[in-house]
Amino acid sequence: MSTLNPPNLTVDNFRPTGRPKTYKKRLLPDDKIRQLHKDGMGAKAIATKLKREKGIIVSYKTIQRVLSGERN
Repeated sequence: MSTLNPPNLTVDNFRPTGRPKTYKKRLLPDDKIRQLHKDGMGAKAIATKLKREKGIIVSYKTIQRVLSGERN
């Protein structure tokens, strides 16, 4: 294959690399998260408990956002 006449790059076949612009928000058990926090658990412990019991993989930062009301 010759590189003298490379195919032109158009918007149709160009896909940017890197992180996506937005993420889809997963449904989380907000009431359970708030109850666990009220019982004295921290964000990291709540994230670990959700992963073990429910199979929900969520970061502790997301748990913090739920508790602060930043994430609806």
